[in-house]
Amino acid sequence: MNKPTAGPWVRSGFEVYGKNETPLVADCARFNVLVREEIQANIALIVAAVNGCFAVNPDNPLAVAEALPELVKACRGLTSQSKEVSEEEGKSINDWDLAYDLDPLRAALAKLEAK
Repeated sequence: MNKPTAGPWVRSGFEVYGKNETPLVADCARFNVLVREEIQANIALIVAAVNGCFAVNPDNPLAVAEALPELVKACRGLTSQSKEVSEEEGKSINDWDLAYDLDPLRAALAKLEAK
């Protein structure tokens, strides 16, 4: 598999560029079927997603993108399971959280689900 253009990616108008603003990765101005605001929102999404994947695994950002749904599902399962276990064992949720410090995980999940 070929490697993607090095990140971080940046946007400039309707264009997306790779590291050091070269080379041109995408020219979204050609999608004139969409309204200007939608094109800009799509560009922002592409750049944020790609840069997030590069931040996690600069050598293989595609692996991050492909693993993300499974990772989120596992994290949700862990936080849900921690609540069930703490209730079954008579522990407060705070006791479980102190033992495993799940607050950062819950905060990350909440950020993922932001609207």
